[in-house]
Amino acid sequence: MRKSILFLFAYFLISCAGSSKKEDKAALAEPYMISFDLENLSDKDAPMMSDVIDSLEYIKLEYSNEFPIGIILDAKRPYITDDYIFIYCSHGAGLLQYRRSGEFVRKIGSYGRGPGEYLQLRGFVIDEKMGIVYTILNWRAVIAKYDYLSGKYLGELPIIDLNGKLMTMYNNNVASIYSLSDSEVFVNPSGTKRAQESKYDAFYTLDLSSGHIAKHKESRIYGLDNLGVNIQESAVLASITNIVWYDSNNRLNFWESLNDTVFVVNSDFTTTPRIIVDFGNYKLDVQTTLSVFDSAVYSSKLRILDRLCESSRYIFFLFAFQNRYISTVYDKSTGNQNILGSMSSDQFKINNLFMGLYNDIDGGFSNMMQYDKDMWFRSYSATKMIDILTPEHFGDVKSKVKYPERLDKLKKFVSGLDEGDNPVFVIAHLKKNK
Repeated sequence: MRKSILFLFAYFLISCAGSSKKEDKAALAEPYMISFDLENLSDKDAPMMSDVIDSLEYIKLEYSNEFPIGIILDAKRPYITDDYIFIYCSHGAGLLQYRRSGEFVRKIGSYGRGPGEYLQLRGFVIDEKMGIVYTILNWRAVIAKYDYLSGKYLGELPIIDLNGKLMTMYNNNVASIYSLSDSEVFVNPSGTKRAQESKYDAFYTLDLSSGHIAKHKESRIYGLDNLGVNIQESAVLASITNIVWYDSNNRLNFWESLNDTVFVVNSDFTTTPRIIVDFGNYKLDVQTTLSVFDSAVYSSKLRILDRLCESSRYIFFLFAFQNRYISTVYDKSTGNQNILGSMSSDQFKINNLFMGLYNDIDGGFSNMMQYDKDMWFRSYSATKMIDILTPEHFGDVKSKVKYPERLDKLKKFVSGLDEGDNPVFVIAHLKKNK
């Protein structure tokens, strides 16, 4: 890994969209233009999980009395290598390391406020070549380092800003950290101070050998000058967590909702519009968006719920609209879009794990998150798997499953779970060119 971290600044992230059908026969080119036309979406000829995913890998994480897992915080994004899985968990369990077989290896760091300790982490990344885990601590602007082959604490670096001053825990607090490539990672900071100081500076790199930030090219991607928004007075624009995922070319993407645009991060840290959404009559103006953010009024109109998933051919959206939860898919090769699922709020609370592509591979859950261009992932509690994936459920879906032997294998796996077991970590291996 080159000794640098890329900092990403995004300001207000809310919603996602759909598309009306198009008749284009040739493959479409970026940027994709998606028109929001929810009423006219159909599930006819919609892809199923077997069209996109080659196989599902279920990993039962070994239970440790010393470090029981409450919930795997998928939003912190795990790290998957050929040999290990690193996951960040709730209830003080912290950052845990497992073998791909599910065998528990160790906790990275320990609970506390001393050297090598933390109460919470903002995020982490792995340098596989050097065997180092880099962590960003909660409410401390430092990078802690650990040897992941031994768990040994290797020290920490304070983050130094452009003026040579230590970042404080309040004015430049880091919200999350992601991998950009094998050699770089980027961080999404929270903190109102950044928005107050600059509307445009989107990226910074951090030298991990010194902790110093190096400024990169100014990126005027947000168009805030023309939106009539006073950024200096809007804490909202500086505090919303970024929606980030990796596309089929393993490029980092982020959604910026004031412009209804997905940007791709290029190798030179510049950004390019990749997906431009037209919400039509469902578009909220900027002032209304800010005034009703996170309110019942806004939730009844439109807001993003989850990270977007993508394969080489499809882009999958999950959002809420008029008190319903909607899952759609956009075909990048034709411009067509289908609805995959629509549930009321009450239904979603019970059946959200079936939202998305219909699982015709083994009859299990459908709800996934993007890991990289080759994998999706998700963790499911053992209790939910036992309660929902019952023998009756498998009987009901068996006729729709493409691989009955995989259904039988999952059924046997679930029957071996106990309600006190750790969550099950699932890796979906994407098909090539699908």
